Amino acid sequence: METKNLAEAMQHLRRRRLIHGIAGRLLCSRAALDRSRLSDLERGYALPTDEEVARLQGALDELVTTQAKVERFATSLGWPTGVFGIGTRRGRRTPV
Repeated sequence: METKNLAEAMQHLRRRRLIHGIAGRLLCSRAALDRSRLSDLERGYALPTDEEVARLQGALDELVTTQAKVERFATSLGWPTGVFGIGTRRGRRTPV
């Protein structure tokens, strides 16, 4: 992947992670990446390898899918969404 595309992929990944309220440390755990490395990549201080982008995108896809399943299940039980971190980001409701 070209350098510009790698940087754009990381910007997109960061936006998506923040929209869904996924903690960086959780994403790193699923993608087998150091938190400091993710921070450097997201801020543009370093360029990711193709493998890192693939691992991060795969892990984020998995987390977002799981989050949506939990949200649907909680809703089916009558659990108020947006409480206790289900579908929230720092206490605010975000689109899931």
